[in-house]
Amino acid sequence: GLSYCKPAYPCSSVILLQHWQRECSSKSIASTHRRFAGLLKAGYNWPGNQRTNMPCSTVSQLPLNLWPRYTVYNNMRHILALLLLCATWAVSAATPAPAAFSASYTVHKGNILLGEMHRSLSRSADTRYLFKTETYSTGLAALFVKDRIVESSEWEYHNGLMRPLHYSYRKSGGKRERQLEQRFDWGRKLVNSEGSALASSTVPITAGTLDKLAYQIALMDDLQQGKTELSYTLLDDEETKTYRFQVAGEEILNTPLGRLKTLRVERVMDPGSKRHTTFWCAPSLGYLLVRLDQHENDKDEFSALIRSVEGLSTSGVTP
Repeated sequence: GLSYCKPAYPCSSVILLQHWQRECSSKSIASTHRRFAGLLKAGYNWPGNQRTNMPCSTVSQLPLNLWPRYTVYNNMRHILALLLLCATWAVSAATPAPAAFSASYTVHKGNILLGEMHRSLSRSADTRYLFKTETYSTGLAALFVKDRIVESSEWEYHNGLMRPLHYSYRKSGGKRERQLEQRFDWGRKLVNSEGSALASSTVPITAGTLDKLAYQIALMDDLQQGKTELSYTLLDDEETKTYRFQVAGEEILNTPLGRLKTLRVERVMDPGSKRHTTFWCAPSLGYLLVRLDQHENDKDEFSALIRSVEGLSTSGVTP
């Protein structure tokens, strides 16, 4: 968002660079970014109330003739530091804000309709997002299975990475009810977990750790960047696990929306595992999940197929 640097006098760019270095030695990078951005945006007056604007994008071509009485060579390290800072801003600014959406799916076990699943992504605050899924039984299956599962993940972007803040899981209506709450304390790099199936606990985490729902948004982001080998560290109850996926190819799916070109994404399981999970994600819908298959030990597979979507353009759908 910075368009111009406004020096106070011929050596003001050097002064600003020196100020930035001092700030870096005593404050976090995020705090330094905010302080330095404020300095650049504020601008300074030249002697005689003259102003000169220098685009930040050409900071590597600073007009040396404006500094006739100063030697720049001793300040090259500051210029390089500023270039690195500008590059970091560019990376942060390039992180796209995900589009809000709401999607509905039918859920089957084999050929039997079990229920429906609703998934939505919304913005809960200026920098926070809420991803929520709700699955429940419908039709004939609802006479025998009354489970309702609600999951939610509140997260934000921090230095270009997704950072979970709060994860919630609730299963109700059936014989075995279960709930789990996880609150992420990034200042201490800890997660506080509590739920019906486990005692309250504190689990250490590292940068990049996701919850069991947020990684699905990260997967969409990574597919948009053209990645084909995907890996995520996520917190599963009280332990961290690594989920790995690979793009297996393209496939055309017939859906209630129409024909969709998709990427088939398969989870890479450990040797000997009998569980198989496959996602189909549609590029025309921002790599939204449009189909999910999962089966284990050669039993009937559970699947979910998209039925409707709001908030995303369906111009890429073929009738």
